[in-house]
Parts: sequence; C-alpha cells; structure tokens
Amino acid sequence: MGTLGIRNRRVDIVQKYAFALSMVVMGHALMWLAARHATTAAPAPVWIPLIALSMLAIGELVAWTATYGMVSRAAPTGFASVAMGAWYLSTLGLGGYLSAFTGPLIDSAGFAAAFGAVAAAMGAVCVLAVLLRAPLARLAARAGVTL
Repeated sequence: MGTLGIRNRRVDIVQKYAFALSMVVMGHALMWLAARHATTAAPAPVWIPLIALSMLAIGELVAWTATYGMVSRAAPTGFASVAMGAWYLSTLGLGGYLSAFTGPLIDSAGFAAAFGAVAAAMGAVCVLAVLLRAPLARLAARAGVTL
C-alpha cells in the first residue's frame, strides 16, 4: 500500500480519469491557442506543442494505468485477459476506425476549431466524471469492486 493508502487518502479511478481528462483539456487548449494565433509569417513557438504533447502523454499514462487496474479488478475470475482484449478492441480498434471519419472533418473545420472542440468536449466529460464520482462509487461497492 502506498503513502496515500496508509493515510486513507487513496486516489480512486474517477479522480485519476478526471486528472487525465484535465491534462487533455489543457493540452488541447494550448494547441487551440497556438492554432488561433499562428500565421505563416509568425508561427507558434515550439514550446507550445512540446508542453501540450507532454500534458497529453501524462494524461494518457494516468488513464491507461488506471484502466489496467480497473479492468483486472472488475473482470470475472479467469477472464482478465479476455476483458483486457475487449478493452483494447473497443478503445484502440474503434478509435482507429473512427479516426478515418474525423480527418475530413478536421480538414474542413480547421485545426483551431478541432483543438477547441476536443478541449470543450473533454472538459465536459471531466466535469461529468467528477459529478458522477459518488454514484459510481456506490455502484462499484454494490458489485464488490473497489475504484
């Protein structure tokens, strides 16, 4: 058990996802700002995409590691590998498939609008995750799963 667990301040999966989503929001907001203000004569400073991608990477690391733990705890005994495979198929497989449809949308809307839309959507999901934390904890407790 880690230091937070000993102090009874363990971070649950909803809090981890809220943090990961907030990193996604901030990374895309930075890219939105860069895309809005950059021109061919005055491109955005190189530090903006570097910081934005670092934030996205941190958010993704937190989300994926939290997901691994949650899938292995929530899966029925003996089916953790199947559950993890289903998770990969639904996220990476479906995400890759749907990315074929978003490319033309981004081309027509422009990068600034795309980054802004992703930041706004992920911000809304982050707020929703925080609001649903207590009901999700109760649901997980009834199922015998720790978040």
